[in-house]
Amino acid sequence: MANGTWQQSAISSSIEPLGRSPARTLLAASILLLLICDAHGDPSSARPPAPDAQPFQGSFQGWIDGDSSSRASIYMNLSQSGRNISGWAELGSGLRVNTGGFLCPGTISVPASRFAVGGSVRDGQPGMLQASSQIPVSRRAVKVEISGDASSGDGSMRLDIRLNLPWPCRSSRLSASLSRLA
Repeated sequence: MANGTWQQSAISSSIEPLGRSPARTLLAASILLLLICDAHGDPSSARPPAPDAQPFQGSFQGWIDGDSSSRASIYMNLSQSGRNISGWAELGSGLRVNTGGFLCPGTISVPASRFAVGGSVRDGQPGMLQASSQIPVSRRAVKVEISGDASSGDGSMRLDIRLNLPWPCRSSRLSASLSRLA
């Protein structure tokens, strides 16, 4: 017990010289605040939430813009397993693309259709998608290259779409904006 009494008196004697002055209390509070901020990070530099681990998983709906001020609805249902993306897209009616004319038919309508989509997430860029598909245009299967960006973390996706038309026709570049459905 004598040993326990000695420890208690040593602690008491080290605390008593601090006293209770306002300056010392402020100093102690400042040191405590610095230690808390250092351990947990500066609250003024809060980090944004981590991006969705699978930003392309789920159902998305939006619009695709074509030539001649045309626009069509687009719905995508995608599955993501690691880097691999698979699913399908459904394109509504109203989309028109300009094939270049002369030897090509000019501006044509892309029929409403449903088609498979397959691709992968880019290496080191989990919010970026590279995919491909084929859609029927004027009784031909046209290869479609899709680049997607879902890196904003808000459930939206922006697509850049290239329709690879055969030579001598002009390949069309289209854009789409989609939002994740709840």
